[in-house]
Amino acid sequence: MIFATAVLAIIVVALSGHTESAYENSFDATKGCLQYNSQYGYEFANPYFSTGAFRNVRKGPDNSTEFRFGMLGDYNAIFRLSPVEYPYDNTQMCEIDLFNWHSNVCEVRRFVRTSPSEITNFKQLMVRSGRGKMSRIEPFMFTLAIYPDGSATLTKDGATYPFLEFQDTTISFSLSAGRYQTGVRLLSGWAGTKTDVRRYVRTSPSEMINYSMFKIQSSYGLLSQFDPLMFTLTIYSNGSVKLAKDGDKYPFFEFQDSTLSFKYIGFLTEGCLQYNSKGGYYYNHPYFSTAIFKNIHVGPNNVTKLRLGVAAKNDGHVRLAPVKYPYDSTARKRVLSKI
Repeated sequence: MIFATAVLAIIVVALSGHTESAYENSFDATKGCLQYNSQYGYEFANPYFSTGAFRNVRKGPDNSTEFRFGMLGDYNAIFRLSPVEYPYDNTQMCEIDLFNWHSNVCEVRRFVRTSPSEITNFKQLMVRSGRGKMSRIEPFMFTLAIYPDGSATLTKDGATYPFLEFQDTTISFSLSAGRYQTGVRLLSGWAGTKTDVRRYVRTSPSEMINYSMFKIQSSYGLLSQFDPLMFTLTIYSNGSVKLAKDGDKYPFFEFQDSTLSFKYIGFLTEGCLQYNSKGGYYYNHPYFSTAIFKNIHVGPNNVTKLRLGVAAKNDGHVRLAPVKYPYDSTARKRVLSKI
């Protein structure tokens, strides 16, 4: 998964069959691009984006994966490559820092991230003098190629040889930090920091027993009351569950519960236009039969996909239950966003 954390404008452009360095207008190279401008600094919980949703990725020689980028700014173009979308649970990741502001060097680091502002196990993989300075008035266009053995090269448009090379056998690039889709939000919880799945037996709207936490995962700053989070909930016959945003082939959250039943779903989401829940956590919320859902699909191997959307500032909950009134049996709750 690639997560590119840009501390300046990131311009993702279309791959072409040539890399000519001369253009009538240097910004012609950015036509059709997805753009992201990071304004919050190095220690902010910058968003990470799945490379599965990138428009311009191709397979290169020797089974490499190539991404073409453009950077616009004076210095400090930073990419973070991560295996997960919220890399704060002791996640090992790779960081590429191009044209550092005080030394004009390019540096590659590996570390374990425990929060947006905390890292451990720091290791410098490569440092090299910067060749080809960046500019705020002309995009710096280059191709990042990553090979199966962990080798990576960064090559400026029109150049024969890469300006930076390194190897990291642990590198993962399914996600990339850098916001490029206006209004996209993910799921968040625990003061906007975590998402979890729980199972319990509900004996009344306000009482539960046999509580157990299935999974908890970092997810910083995600729901929005203005932009709906559209995602597909996929449930497999063995109890595996995956949640993936629209247009993304990688799930942002997955878990397994072999006893899962989803004949009925209850929602607790304040501020939603289509179904607005106002009763609070312990209210006797209605449960809706999935049999009448419009956007449900049963695929091969008895896989069921439900497409859902959540628009809320916080506290988006989904409860899965085998019956319409789940007060004498087990109900599972998927916490979308909890504060």
